[in-house]
Amino acid sequence: MAYREKNDDLISEILAELYLRHITHKTKSPHFGDAKNLLAFLRKSPPPQRDTRDLTLSSYFRLTRTDNQISLGEIAAAIGTDVSEVIKLESNTSLPWESEPQLMADLACLYQIDLPTLRMLSSNSLNIAYFSERIKNREQATESMAQWLVAVQGELKSRGASGFSE
Repeated sequence: MAYREKNDDLISEILAELYLRHITHKTKSPHFGDAKNLLAFLRKSPPPQRDTRDLTLSSYFRLTRTDNQISLGEIAAAIGTDVSEVIKLESNTSLPWESEPQLMADLACLYQIDLPTLRMLSSNSLNIAYFSERIKNREQATESMAQWLVAVQGELKSRGASGFSE
């Protein structure tokens, strides 16, 4: 048998095995049905096992959501916003402090992010934006971020959320 024929046979066997794994795979993405089930799931979920100290806020949201196999639509429904807003927040194309403090407070509650972690992730976002030259004036961006964090903290306090005061 020629090399090419052996290679084709091997590729066919691999594809057949992958197909069998695909159709017999038991673990499927959970479907939460409504915001209450999603919130209950996230409350019972352990915190991310990865080191979050170097993540941006958008990366934290995206990785936490995908690690838990939650759809963008389910997050959007849980916080009462459009999927496009969730996509924007999970992308590295927008800065966290460009979003409404109310929206971030919704996400902080949903993902159970405390204020020190929110500050750290936002600061990481600022650093990445600065070093990638997406922001030119670091001092101005730092001030904008600080004002936004105060507004987010105020929104969280007004809701009576715990773990958000210093």
